[in-house]
Amino acid sequence: MDTLSQKEIPGSGVSGDVAANPSVFPIHCGHLDAVSAVVALSAEKRWKRQDFAYFLAHPNSYCVGVPGPGGSLRAFCLSLLCDGVLDLIYIATAPKERQKGLSRGLLQVFQNDPRVSRITLEVAEGNLPALALYGSSGFLPAGRRRRYYENRYDALLFEWQRR
Repeated sequence: MDTLSQKEIPGSGVSGDVAANPSVFPIHCGHLDAVSAVVALSAEKRWKRQDFAYFLAHPNSYCVGVPGPGGSLRAFCLSLLCDGVLDLIYIATAPKERQKGLSRGLLQVFQNDPRVSRITLEVAEGNLPALALYGSSGFLPAGRRRRYYENRYDALLFEWQRR
């Protein structure tokens, strides 16, 4: 996969950190098949393909991935950036690539981007690996949405703020 220039990416563009780190690159609708392949291997509840396409093509899209062999992705993150606030929508790592720091690296791209002053996210209360990742990456609890997932599981809200 080639690293794309800022003008080729819809939305808010590529930060200097993404451009300077060849292991992380911006993703867009052209990577929809690779995103879908990671999701098929990793997610308990699968979104529809058009849901991922929506975020990849959104005008405020700030989506990044870690390339794998043959045009695949090892990990990716979908987010929206507006007025300095990054809403982390979806982060996933292919099962065979877990425990290698890829998701942490994707979070650090956002945390090191000077355009990002705050990051918000939600996570299912039972997702212990994600909770550990966010806690060790400086995210603080910011609330709870009761019975948010499938009207059954709570969503925990987290926030990271630049100091």
